Amino acid sequence: MGELELRGVIAGDAGYIAVGYEDPEKGAASAVALHSEDGVTWERIDAASELFGGFQAESIAFGGGIYVAVGFNFDDGTPGAVWIGTPSS
Repeated sequence: MGELELRGVIAGDAGYIAVGYEDPEKGAASAVALHSEDGVTWERIDAASELFGGFQAESIAFGGGIYVAVGFNFDDGTPGAVWIGTPSS
């Protein structure tokens, strides 16, 4: 795992979710999401890069049982969003 830059964290029904990106200084940032039940021990959500499809994650919100992560394409700045029902989806 390269260096991570975490940009947002939120508490929800499934615990805490943090989002950000990996290796931004290399020009090939990929989205990263981490999950924690207690805010102390964190596990990487392996599907984050696939869910974001080349976007880097900038922020996350929670409401109505849904996590919503937003970000943009690192290359051209195109905005994007991903809705995640639970950290395991």
